Amino acid sequence: MTDTASIPYRRISRHSNEMHLSGMILVDAAMPQDFDRSIVLLVVMRVCAPDWTEGGVLRRPERPGRFTSANGIASSLGRSPETIRRHVHALVDHGICVRGTGGIALNPDPVVMPDLLRLYAAYHDLLIGFIADIAAIDLLAPPTRDPDHGLLAAIVQTTLDIALIPFEQFGHLFADWTSMRVWSCIGALNVRHIMLDPVLSERYAVASTPDGLRRPVSLRAVERTLGIPYATAWRHCRLLEARGLVSQTEEGWLVRVAQLRDDAMEESVVAAVHYYLRRIVMLIGLGFDPARAAARYVTGPVTLAPAP
Repeated sequence: MTDTASIPYRRISRHSNEMHLSGMILVDAAMPQDFDRSIVLLVVMRVCAPDWTEGGVLRRPERPGRFTSANGIASSLGRSPETIRRHVHALVDHGICVRGTGGIALNPDPVVMPDLLRLYAAYHDLLIGFIADIAAIDLLAPPTRDPDHGLLAAIVQTTLDIALIPFEQFGHLFADWTSMRVWSCIGALNVRHIMLDPVLSERYAVASTPDGLRRPVSLRAVERTLGIPYATAWRHCRLLEARGLVSQTEEGWLVRVAQLRDDAMEESVVAAVHYYLRRIVMLIGLGFDPARAAARYVTGPVTLAPAP
C-alpha cells in the first residue's frame, strides 16, 4: 500500500459511501417491516458468519454453532438492551432466528428464511466491488501467496464488519437509524456523478468537492432510492435539517458543507478509509489478488442504488 499521506481518501470515501448505501438497501429488503430490526439481523449475521462459510464456501449449516445475546448486540450498537431485546424477540417470532443455550442464532431452515444465503452472497460481492474500485486507483499491492482456504470466510467477515461501522460508530449523530439512512442516501447521491467521472474523481481525490459541483437530491429521489414513503423521507430530512446535518435548496437536499469540512468529521473519514485499507491488506495477506477481484464474485456485481 502507498504512504498514507498520499491516499486519495475522499475518492475512496465516495466509493465506500455507495457500498454502505447499497448494504442498507440490501438488508432493508430482507426485513422491510422495520429498518432497525434489519440492523440487528446484520449483527447476528456477523456473529454467525463462520457457520455459513465453513469449508470455504457459502452454505447453510446443518445446525447453529455460534450464538449472540441481546446484551451483546446492544453493546455493539450502542442501544438499550430493552430495545434490542424487543427486536430479538421479533426475529425469533418470525423464525429468522432461533434460541439456544448461548443466546440467538440464524435459523438455517431454508423454508423459514430462503434469502439469508443470498444476503450473505450479496454482502460478500459488495466488498468485492469496492476492492475492484480501489484496485483501479492503483493503490494496492499484489498478493505474495496463493489464496488461503479461509479467504471467502474472511471476505464475508470483513464486509459485515465494515457494513456495521456507521451504526456502531456514528449512530449517536442521528436521531435514529432511518435518519442515518436518509443522510447516507443524500450524501452519496450529491456526489455520485463525481465518483463516476474519471476526471472529476481524480481532481477531487483529496480536495473537498466545491459547493457548485454537488447536486441537490429531491425527496422523490430519496423515496425511489431507499424504497420508503415520501412522507417518511420528508420527516427525516426535517429531522436532519434540525440537527444541522442537511440543508434544503430550491433543487433539493444537500449534506451540509460545514459538516463535511468539520475537523472531527474529516478525521473520522480519514480513519474509516485507513481501516478499510488495513482490512483489504489483511485479505491480500491471505492471497486475495485485487487486480483479479472480479473473479471472486459469488453472484456478480451489486448495482448502484437507483439513480435520481
